[in-house]
Amino acid sequence: MESIGQFLRLAREERGLSIDQVSRDTNISRHFIVGLEEDKHEVFPAEPYVIGFLRNYSEHLGLDTEDLITKYRTVKIQEQPAPMEELIRKPSPWPTRIVWGVVGLALVGAVLVFVVPAAFDFVVGLPKAFASAAVPKAPRKFSLAPDKSQLTQRMYTGDTVALQDDGQSFTFTLKSIGEDTVLSGAPGDYKLRLGDELFLDLNGDNINDMRLFLKDVAPGDANRGAEFAFERLAAPSAALAATSAGLGDEVKPGLAAAGTVSGITVEQKPLVILTDVTPKPFTIDVTFRGYALFRYVTDDNLREEAYFHKGDTIRIDASRKVKIWASNAGAFAGKVNANTDFEIGRSGEVVARTIEWGKDETGKSILVANPLN
Repeated sequence: MESIGQFLRLAREERGLSIDQVSRDTNISRHFIVGLEEDKHEVFPAEPYVIGFLRNYSEHLGLDTEDLITKYRTVKIQEQPAPMEELIRKPSPWPTRIVWGVVGLALVGAVLVFVVPAAFDFVVGLPKAFASAAVPKAPRKFSLAPDKSQLTQRMYTGDTVALQDDGQSFTFTLKSIGEDTVLSGAPGDYKLRLGDELFLDLNGDNINDMRLFLKDVAPGDANRGAEFAFERLAAPSAALAATSAGLGDEVKPGLAAAGTVSGITVEQKPLVILTDVTPKPFTIDVTFRGYALFRYVTDDNLREEAYFHKGDTIRIDASRKVKIWASNAGAFAGKVNANTDFEIGRSGEVVARTIEWGKDETGKSILVANPLN
């Protein structure tokens, strides 16, 4: 029998959508989409999150949302074992015990009417009482020092985090907790939902230097606070930074689409990778043959950057276009759609290219790696 996760994955693949593309369109973290498709519901903080993300994901795919949620709840009920006392047939009471049974029922009824509601209210109120006690009485201050790469912290309204970067300090304050959790900082407010991640260019050089991730939040209970992860991104080399102006909305004037080898300018020419009847989504598998700083932007939305070593691999899923930068082009070995090999340059070259669909002189669709300018 096909599981809910298999049904979601097949529906997504039939529509030609990648997990990264769905994550961008729905604002659902890739981690949670994989959890839904693999029926790994334990990755979610609580069951309401499973139902909420299942509703958003199925609506995005155009599926019958209520039917999927009903099937999910049915599966959860079937997974819960029945109490043993319900599986054992109870013997009929002896006639002589009827009177005592009536008395016992009366006592139970009294307990249910007078004792249970009070006890229930007390138990239900315990989590809120503990949460209220855990909320700090005054705003707190935290800091990610220059010698640290990560900070994970549960914050409450009014708490601040100072991020130290390149001799400067950038402060963010938790402004509010709700469906949209808001962090306030330069140049304005940032709204995040559970599982959202945000890449920050703190010093305005068009290079991301900080990643912010909302790990846990209860939109209906601000007393639980919100848990954030702050991660410092690796600083790019000066050569790569000089060739990656196309990452932002502005392109620095005077930049040529060329790399350098020992100070010599190397012209980068368009490289046709494959030909097809019509443009289609494509996948690039990258294997690194040596050390390199590599960064890419997928369809002008998803941005990644990291240092890679010999033997490291990554996969890039794109619908239309990928922009790539490499500090050592000779370390890059690419394969499109698992069957077409291509390279972008020689060892020591700093290369910036845009891989996208275009047309050749005969009108055929071609996937070409153009110099980024």
